[in-house]
Amino acid sequence: ASKMEEATPRAKVEPTFPESGPRPCIFIPDTEVQPAYPLEAFSIPLHYADDLESVLIPSGLIQSRAEKLAEDIYSDYGGSMIHMLCCLKGGAGFFSDLMVYLKRAYSRRTPTVPFTFDFIRVSSYKGTESTGEIKVHATGMDFDVIRGRHVLLVEDIVDTGRTMAATIPHLPRQSP
Repeated sequence: ASKMEEATPRAKVEPTFPESGPRPCIFIPDTEVQPAYPLEAFSIPLHYADDLESVLIPSGLIQSRAEKLAEDIYSDYGGSMIHMLCCLKGGAGFFSDLMVYLKRAYSRRTPTVPFTFDFIRVSSYKGTESTGEIKVHATGMDFDVIRGRHVLLVEDIVDTGRTMAATIPHLPRQSP
């Protein structure tokens, strides 16, 4: 720990959210409402060429949204200590990008980056089919590290919501 961290005790900060309530989710409409982008407008890796018909969400839009999400997280938590929890494997790429943007958002405003992270594996699929059974596995994580902390759970795609519905109740057992 740096001398600055030792000399300055960190006050417990509760997250503040907009007075209007939680921010709305970003909804990507079906292609009937929002046309897909033609493949010719993008650089597509050769190994995907035969499998794709169009691009629904350009990567630049995803990156821009991840950066804005990091700014919102900083704004809501105001520098308080948070623990990021990534659901593997699908969430790892987005999680990595989000961490880069979070570090940038925090480093502009605070002398330290007050967050830590771990990974969990949440599975409900075998191959490409849902088994209907959801399993939560800590991947070397000690759940004691989240006790009494703010935890942000990062998942890649939430389709039916069943995976998150099973994961979230698992966390309070750890008293985050």
